[in-house]
Amino acid sequence: MIVHYKIRTNLFQICFAIIFFLTTFNVAKAGHFPIPIFSPYSCDYLGLVRIDGVIATPDTEVAFFDSDNVLCGLFIVQRDGEYGIVHIYGDDPDTLNIDEGASQDDILKIRVWDNVNQIEYSGEHLNLTGGYSQNGSFFSSSSVPPIWKNQMAFILNIDTKSHFSAPTATPYISNYIGNITIYGERVEPGDEIGIFDPDGILCGHFRIQESGKYGIVQVYGDNPATIDIDEGAKDNDLLTFKIWDKDLAMEWQSPDNYFFATDASNGFFNASPMPPIWTKDTGYILNITISPVKTAEPAINTITNKSTVSISWNEGSFVKGYSWVVNQSTDTSPDAKVISLNMPTSINLDQGEGNYYIHVRILDMDDAWSNPFHYGPWQLVENQIFAPIVTGDSLTNNVRPTWTWQSAGGSGTGVYRFQLNSENDNTWTETQETKLTPQTDLESEISHVLYVQEKDIFDNWSESGNFSIQIDRIPPTAPIITTDGGNGPGIDYTVTTSSITLTGTCDTDTFEIYVNNYTQNVSYLHYHTEWTYTANLLPGSNLISVKAVDSINNISLTDEITVYYDDHIIITDSDNDGLPDSIEITYGTDIHRPDTDEDGLNDGDEVNIHRTSPIHIDSDNDGVKDGREIVDQTDPNDQYSYVENMPPERPTAWIDQDDPTMPDNVWIYSSDFKDSDKKDAHAKTYWKIKRADWNKYNCPDYPSSFNFVATNSGPLEDLKQYLLTGLISGFQYVYMVGYEDSGSTYISWSDEYLITVGGPVEDKKIQIKPGIELSDYQMVSFVQWIKNPIAVDVLGNEIWEKYGKSFKIGTYNPLINEGGYVEYGENLKIEPGKSYWFLAADGYNVSTTGVPVSTSHDIYVKLTYNTTHNNGWNMIACPNSSDYFWEDVEIFVTNENGETVFPRTSISELDENNSYIFKFLWRWEDGDYNPDTKKMIRYKGYWVNVKTEKVTTENVYLIFPEAHQNNLSTKKQNNLDASRLRQRNLTLCGTPPLPIDNEKQIRTVNAPYISGCFIGTIYKSLFQ
Repeated sequence: MIVHYKIRTNLFQICFAIIFFLTTFNVAKAGHFPIPIFSPYSCDYLGLVRIDGVIATPDTEVAFFDSDNVLCGLFIVQRDGEYGIVHIYGDDPDTLNIDEGASQDDILKIRVWDNVNQIEYSGEHLNLTGGYSQNGSFFSSSSVPPIWKNQMAFILNIDTKSHFSAPTATPYISNYIGNITIYGERVEPGDEIGIFDPDGILCGHFRIQESGKYGIVQVYGDNPATIDIDEGAKDNDLLTFKIWDKDLAMEWQSPDNYFFATDASNGFFNASPMPPIWTKDTGYILNITISPVKTAEPAINTITNKSTVSISWNEGSFVKGYSWVVNQSTDTSPDAKVISLNMPTSINLDQGEGNYYIHVRILDMDDAWSNPFHYGPWQLVENQIFAPIVTGDSLTNNVRPTWTWQSAGGSGTGVYRFQLNSENDNTWTETQETKLTPQTDLESEISHVLYVQEKDIFDNWSESGNFSIQIDRIPPTAPIITTDGGNGPGIDYTVTTSSITLTGTCDTDTFEIYVNNYTQNVSYLHYHTEWTYTANLLPGSNLISVKAVDSINNISLTDEITVYYDDHIIITDSDNDGLPDSIEITYGTDIHRPDTDEDGLNDGDEVNIHRTSPIHIDSDNDGVKDGREIVDQTDPNDQYSYVENMPPERPTAWIDQDDPTMPDNVWIYSSDFKDSDKKDAHAKTYWKIKRADWNKYNCPDYPSSFNFVATNSGPLEDLKQYLLTGLISGFQYVYMVGYEDSGSTYISWSDEYLITVGGPVEDKKIQIKPGIELSDYQMVSFVQWIKNPIAVDVLGNEIWEKYGKSFKIGTYNPLINEGGYVEYGENLKIEPGKSYWFLAADGYNVSTTGVPVSTSHDIYVKLTYNTTHNNGWNMIACPNSSDYFWEDVEIFVTNENGETVFPRTSISELDENNSYIFKFLWRWEDGDYNPDTKKMIRYKGYWVNVKTEKVTTENVYLIFPEAHQNNLSTKKQNNLDASRLRQRNLTLCGTPPLPIDNEKQIRTVNAPYISGCFIGTIYKSLFQ
């Protein structure tokens, strides 16, 4: 132990002697500060030294003082920007009368002498930061303020006071370098860049040393060992960059200005993600450009119908003038001629429709012109919005008539507003409907005018389209019977023959003449004044009534006459309906059917008792059968006498909890029963449930609890609540409730609602690689039931804000036009069993939260087919987190009633000439399709082609059997038929559609549908 101590002591003495010699040699030529007093007690410091961010030049002096202001260390810079090793002496306890320097844990003070400018900096005028050694030396990062510790070594970087304070150094570092220009001019030495994390913590700082460049700037991350201290950023934190212009005394901050990442790397540094982020142990290149444009109205890259654009500018100092030009070119360079000392506050779009840009160059005080800045486009569209086309029945007796309208084209958006009988601006009603039926009766015997306007894409309203409807409920004057049978015109009389002819008159507004509610055997021309009726009479009394009907079915009062036929001929009535066969022939009824028109009344009662038509099911044309009106005690000959028994109001339904981890049974509740005409009781409640993947109610394989009817024979609450059982974790179910009343017997159904059974988990397994080419597209799929599957809600606003520029996402639907894509927006849903195209220029890690689809049951995936255009391409996928062999997947076909049309059959057993699908499974590889796919891998996507127009959109399923999950590594592959017939079918099958064509898209917020194929050129708008 003694030997080892002596050796270690001797080594320390040797090192100390060397350091002492170097230190003494360095300070021997000190000038501004005196030479410190030597002591055998010391600690060492070294580091970087700068003046206003610029590396210090040789002969700059760095002096250390103890807490008593005793000079105890001095170093004269020999190499640009570096000081040390500097020996900081401690007080020697053996020399009681001499204070050589610091004591243990003394706080050290530092002064810097700028030999070039003959200025001394100290105290608050200095910025001190601890540093870390990159090569594993025994020097540690200094505290701030620095302290004296005997026989310790520290790294301390020194600069004069900066605009930004110093960050806290940690061993967790991300590095940034790049170029900076402000208004086209490079930043100068002394300018600063500060980098902040999302919490506003300064975690990186750099003083510009070389014109136009910054870095390497170390951006520090939070040290997890110091739980109570937030030193800086965390992985994937977004970084905020601030630029301090020392000459202008102005601070610039992202994202108010424009940042552009370089598209090249230098071996150690890669192009920065955009926006910039912090990632441990990385190096990024980020070039920063600060733009003159501040705001624009309308905003850049918008559609406008305004011919003037207002612009505000971030105008800088030391600018001599500006030159600019406005045109429809993307890259014009303005002439080097000063147009104005200030930028324009507005520009004119005066060259017709198209995309406009303003191109700007800046002249500095040294008469140097900047490179051109280009801003735009503003897309000018002339406002062509036309009045909608409004139609309806110009004349009606309906006090609640219906108007319909349609767009007349132009720049209309399909949003309308309407007013009835006025154009008062305060009473418009806005809608997206294209028809109106008033909810209350309108006044009759007058005209009512509906005014309709359409909104354009700029929120302007068109002129009004209008249509007038006249409501006429005044019946025509009753016709008059003029026949004289011997007792005077229109007076009852007797005949001895069965055949008679009646004549009469009517008003000119009469459209039809009805005799005994029937027009047969009536001779009459519309709107004339005379009519004739011929008929065969029954033996005995024959009551004949005549009425007039106008063109809108208003019915007059009747004129009646009784003709007595005296005959003793035997009467034949084959169907015993009370109407002899000879008379039935006259009325045109069937002699073998007692109720010819099937209205619930036999022919004899209609003619002899009710005076209704035996061949018209609804004699007064009010929409109700004659027999129903007799039962309801209304007049079957008066169209206004029947008041329809309305069905109940539609109920709503909900489950008893909002907990996403659903049990296998759950209470469903429904709203209070409300009868539309307030006269019927709640008779029955119907509860229907179906599996979301098997989109059919009343399937025989469902539990009996999935179809239940509650009646009012039990407790009242049983009509409004139901305990649903038989639910299975990993499935999503659809349910609805229906109410039946005691009067109309109609069922009013609620909307459909979802129940997802199981606990939600976060899934981050889908990773989209960066790319912008056709071959970079990826087909991916999801294996969860997501509570709100709308893509915008699932994937977030980050994609929405950059969609069409950095992202392309969509799935194929053969039913859209001739077949097309549903792209990212409100109409795209994320569902299991489907696959989706993804393209992300910078890559993207997809994160979703939902209930995993069951891997313990067979899962159904429905296929669709466009019968009009013979298109059966479907994008499919494994519906859960299991893998499958394609040959094990089954096809299953039912009709619309759920009855089996084609039984479950595996693809391997399916005949090549089957009527339903081509047996090829297509995958996307390196920008092309391959039809020989054997394995289906979870989270990936595939194509399959439905084969024939026999297949409808409702009844063909792929079944992914539970028995064939997760066995890809052990199953022996069974090659599908490679015969000549299969080759022929491959030709017939064709090739799946290519991805979405960015060049041909027609996209709006409300209808993001795109048809055709797509080729990835989404970055053209950024780099051209």
